[in-house]
Amino acid sequence: MKDEAVKKLGEELNDKAVKWSQKAGAIKTAVYDALAGFCVQNEEFAQAVAQSDKTLSAVCEECVKNVGQSVSDLEVYRSAVAAYFPGAVVDCVMTVRMSEHEEPSGDPERANSRTSGEKDVLSLDLFDLMG
Repeated sequence: MKDEAVKKLGEELNDKAVKWSQKAGAIKTAVYDALAGFCVQNEEFAQAVAQSDKTLSAVCEECVKNVGQSVSDLEVYRSAVAAYFPGAVVDCVMTVRMSEHEEPSGDPERANSRTSGEKDVLSLDLFDLMG
């Protein structure tokens, strides 16, 4: 189901016949990448995308509806996910590695811990910024 969902999203992304508004066109690749990644992560979400009659262009248009000059990436991803799976939650955590040579931990809990004995990593939950 995951491959089917990703294929469905990708077909429209590359279709030259699809007319994208300027705003929807600006987010289409990022939304595709995020949705495809979510499909790979979660079989239930992939099934919802694959079985939906919604198109990527319609979802992108909905994401930018009533948007002024700018919108946060997180709000766009939340809106896109909700279009396919209402009630789903999108979390986002950013980390700063203090050197380009420092390997990412892959463990958000360890990234938040400054007492683990590991290298210092700064962690920021984007929800804290949104109030």
